[in-house]
Amino acid sequence: MPGQNFQISVRAVGRLSEPAQFDDIILKSNADGTLVRLKDVGHSELGAEDYTNDLDYNGREAVGIAVTQLSTANALDVHQKCVAELDRLAKRFPPA
Repeated sequence: MPGQNFQISVRAVGRLSEPAQFDDIILKSNADGTLVRLKDVGHSELGAEDYTNDLDYNGREAVGIAVTQLSTANALDVHQKCVAELDRLAKRFPPA
């Protein structure tokens, strides 16, 4: 129907990380060889799956940080760099 809006959430695990990459997803292939891409009918934006999560650690409010190791990375090196980065960032954390 004209003027009708849809919002569809998509959970994607893979190599797409920028909205422009999702905009190029092919939705339909026509008989004449033309393609309909997401950007032809709408737009994409990245966002959290759920903005209402609360996290606590040892009974205190906390923030979670996810780290995904590349298949070619050394696990010990990733760990050492994560700890070093957290130490660097900790200087700006609020007091405990």
